Amino acid sequence: AALIKQYDGSVQHTIDSLTVSAPSTITEHGDTLTVTGDTLNKGTIAADHGGQVLAQGLFSNKGIVLADGGTIDLHNSTAGVRDVNFGQMSAADSGHLHIADDIVNREDAVIAAEQNGTVTLDGNVTNQGTIEASSGGSVSINLTVNNHSGTLAVDDAFMFVKSITGGGDVTLDHGGKIELGGASNADITFAAGAHSTVVVDQAASFKGTVTGFATGDSFDFTGINLAGTKLKYVADATDPHSGGALRIQDASNAVLAKINLDGDYTGATFTATDDGHGHLQVQVLHHDLLV
Repeated sequence: AALIKQYDGSVQHTIDSLTVSAPSTITEHGDTLTVTGDTLNKGTIAADHGGQVLAQGLFSNKGIVLADGGTIDLHNSTAGVRDVNFGQMSAADSGHLHIADDIVNREDAVIAAEQNGTVTLDGNVTNQGTIEASSGGSVSINLTVNNHSGTLAVDDAFMFVKSITGGGDVTLDHGGKIELGGASNADITFAAGAHSTVVVDQAASFKGTVTGFATGDSFDFTGINLAGTKLKYVADATDPHSGGALRIQDASNAVLAKINLDGDYTGATFTATDDGHGHLQVQVLHHDLLV
């Protein structure tokens, strides 16, 4: 790829606006580039070796944005304006991608944290593509994500989501862990042998259908104390082998939460244990024998 500019050293650069055309590249190598106006990227914008890119206007990405050991910070001060991602935006090698703005992640677009990179999304998110954490990466979505037709994927990594609307999918694999801070109506799929965890902070607002929940997977309900809770599985009345609901009840049989399960759990054993903090952890035994 052609190199538009590579900045080296501890130098501060400020420009009014930035357009990067494919296949060109801008690399921040240990210094800081501040863009006070709008940015349109069709090539590659990268920050490595402690470099920083600070974008203060509307940010539209149709190429690659990579915080590879550096920091990329998008902070648009114009109210009502959303950044848009049509390409790939990621953080790796302990880099940090911070998007303070509202953002739309379009179909086939990706926002990712991998290889110990971190992604922080502080604005509202519309996700029509994929937001993923993998290989030790970490993603924090600190407001609402409208996940209509989108996927949140966690593979050997951690993701926090304040709340999910619009449905969509959550996928878990290789010990991945997702924490749902508020309401969620996304469907959740555990890969075979995922040994993954869903942390639910607001049990009564947990919706959606769960597929693939098996031995080694767990749900951690941080708002429900283990003491006095009971588990009751109610299979679908029409087709008991197609799925049902695992009810979490208190001592008076009031339903505190439900896990809507897809699949045959008619012979499964569910366990309620302490998550290490006095809260309820739910696991299933022997479901792998039913599939």
